Amino acid sequence: MQFKCRCGNVSGVIQQETELQGLRFICMCKDCQAYAHFLGNPESILDANGGTEVVPVFPKLLQITKGFEHVRGVKLSEKTGLFRWYAGCCRSPIANSLPSQAGYIGLVAARLGDLNRETLGPIRLRVNGESGIPPLPEGTHKGTPSSWFFVILGQILRMYLKRWKRPNPFFDASNKPIAPVEVLVSPPKF
Repeated sequence: MQFKCRCGNVSGVIQQETELQGLRFICMCKDCQAYAHFLGNPESILDANGGTEVVPVFPKLLQITKGFEHVRGVKLSEKTGLFRWYAGCCRSPIANSLPSQAGYIGLVAARLGDLNRETLGPIRLRVNGESGIPPLPEGTHKGTPSSWFFVILGQILRMYLKRWKRPNPFFDASNKPIAPVEVLVSPPKF
């Protein structure tokens, strides 16, 4: 499965996409919405409820094949541990990640183009509905249900057992980000 930014300068591939089946979710948190507004194109990232479709990806299965020089990073505050990666050339979102040691990458599905929904399966969960735009779809959770943490723990264990934590496309071998990371003093208001 391939992904690319809007202008095509940054592109990459997800290997073994069947390993990602059943992990897609929608996040409606204020940070995901602020990130879309920071990039300046929320209408191409957020759904009608203010949600971002995310596909968790194991680091080793995600490769940026073109345009490393255009990749930029941002953190919405100094306190947050979440890095948000985008293509600086056209301000397209690429992914969210925790620091390299954690091994989590959430690819923003808006950049997947012809997303193979049959392979990846349906949206598994809609979270952080307290920040969503009503009317919310049935089954939307106000926050993140505790049962989802067990799913994540299972995925982390699987990542370690299959040795899919490295390489991480957003961090070098010494766990430093591959691009400068801007920390926003005040995230955009919307």
